Amino acid sequence: MAIELPKNGMVGAVKTAQTSPPAEAPKEESTANQQSEPAGKPYETKPPAIKGGDVNDNEFAVFCQGIDKYTKIPEHGEGVWITKDLKRRLDAIKFHSGNNLGIRALVNAALEAFLDSHEAAIAAKYFGQ
Repeated sequence: MAIELPKNGMVGAVKTAQTSPPAEAPKEESTANQQSEPAGKPYETKPPAIKGGDVNDNEFAVFCQGIDKYTKIPEHGEGVWITKDLKRRLDAIKFHSGNNLGIRALVNAALEAFLDSHEAAIAAKYFGQ
């Protein structure tokens, strides 16, 4: 079996795979307990609106500092699994940033901001410390 490559070789094939929409997956039978998937692709959705008072200013400031800290780091880090819906939300943020924000930087900054604010409470609740 032969596959014809684009005129610029594997670079073109990779670029095409990265920019073209994914193939439709077979539909699973829906159940009443499953949540419906958001309509459209992540890059077609609008970023979620933040309501006034929903953001802890200090936590958000730590998040913004984390973005600067974790952007363009050479380390790949360790693998962590996230849900499909959360990955789509991160993809939408990345797309709406003009691809200036990397998902790795977003996740690291968000986790650092959250843990800086809530690590003691998490330890007290789950580890009895």
